[in-house]
Amino acid sequence: MWNRNGRELFFLDIQGRLSVVPITIGGDSLVPGAVQRLLETAYYPGFTTRGFKLRGYDVSPDGQRFLMIKANEWDSQSVLTIAVNWPPP
Repeated sequence: MWNRNGRELFFLDIQGRLSVVPITIGGDSLVPGAVQRLLETAYYPGFTTRGFKLRGYDVSPDGQRFLMIKANEWDSQSVLTIAVNWPPP
């Protein structure tokens, strides 16, 4: 996922760890910098029940916070519960 500043690309590496690579524009091409792992915990990459790939995380507008589903170490599936139409206090 691109950072909104357009200069970084966030991704889950082969081990499921959140990483970032800086991107600069060099003439007519994009030039990647050195990859930096941001988190050492593995996170759920995201798939639908039908097996389609989805991005299982999101990045805040300032690129400083992440919303992610933590991988279950003891099970092959993770669970996310979302409450909708929650009444205000």
